[in-house]
Amino acid sequence: MSEHALAGCRKRPCPRYAAAMTTKMRQRRDLILDLMAAGKAPDQAALIAALVAAGCYATQRIVSRDLQALRAAKGAAGWRETDEGGRLRRFAATVAALNNKEE
Repeated sequence: MSEHALAGCRKRPCPRYAAAMTTKMRQRRDLILDLMAAGKAPDQAALIAALVAAGCYATQRIVSRDLQALRAAKGAAGWRETDEGGRLRRFAATVAALNNKEE
């Protein structure tokens, strides 16, 4: 039985489970961004293979959702980061930096 089921959670994952998933998701998405920046993302199959080789758990469904969340676009040369996705990430990084300065 999973930790999620043992915690008695029905609709939402328990906080420890959610925190672990968030860390793994963030690492996987950072790796996807690095692969796109290096031009090593011609298709989802290549992304999945690279993620698995790096030790990440990845399926087509997961990668598809990550690409959508990252607002990536498929072009002639493969997957790439869009301007909209880049602006959102820079804004999030700025907010995180400001929050760290206040602490």
